[in-house]
Amino acid sequence: PLRDVLGLQVAALRRRQELPALAMALSQTTVLDLFSGRWDTAAAAADEALRLAEEVGADHVATQCRLSLARLAAGRGDRAVVLENTEQALLGSIPRGVRALSASAYWIRGRAALFSGQPQEALHHLTPLHEPGHDAAHRTTALLAAVDTAEAAAQLDRLDVVGSELTVMDAWVRRTGATWARAAAHRLRALAGSDAEPHFRAALDAGAGDDPFELARTRLLYGEWLRRARRHRPLSLPTRPARHSR
Repeated sequence: PLRDVLGLQVAALRRRQELPALAMALSQTTVLDLFSGRWDTAAAAADEALRLAEEVGADHVATQCRLSLARLAAGRGDRAVVLENTEQALLGSIPRGVRALSASAYWIRGRAALFSGQPQEALHHLTPLHEPGHDAAHRTTALLAAVDTAEAAAQLDRLDVVGSELTVMDAWVRRTGATWARAAAHRLRALAGSDAEPHFRAALDAGAGDDPFELARTRLLYGEWLRRARRHRPLSLPTRPARHSR
């Protein structure tokens, strides 16, 4: 529903040529498209919003757009684009003390490293989200990044880190009951290694909100666990491949 409202707003702003507001609205639709798997639509909106933001000098919006493009690039394995856009974002956010944007840049770099099979580098970028006084310290972003931090830690046998992330996620589940958080908590328990299978299955049953990419990541992790455990795939495990969203 929010995306529909923003779509009407974008159309009206485009007709009236209100470029600063149009750039802001497009950057907001980009985020919604990103987290619902409409990656091509998100990329087009982010590109347009970035161009408009740079034309009108809306630096904050431009940084948000660069971070959206970097997040897309992380999921698609394009680390050069991740580095370029996060560098530009940090050049604007750190001097201004906008930790939410700085934290997003660190999170995205961590995801890119994780997806490239470099868990140590991933933790290098993700750990500062929890460090008081760091330019990227940000509790909300740290919460959202918990599954990435835990996955990187699990690959390095850092179960203490996995446990710490699980504690934070459990608290959020108790506070909000959010679907994505419940799915994340089950995924974290599976990564912790005890009774992994029922927690992977519970994570799949819970879903991941509207984000097909995160659901695909859970399927992939479950499949990898089954292979390590030398188990055949249960008939109820979805057979769709865990592909990157388009």
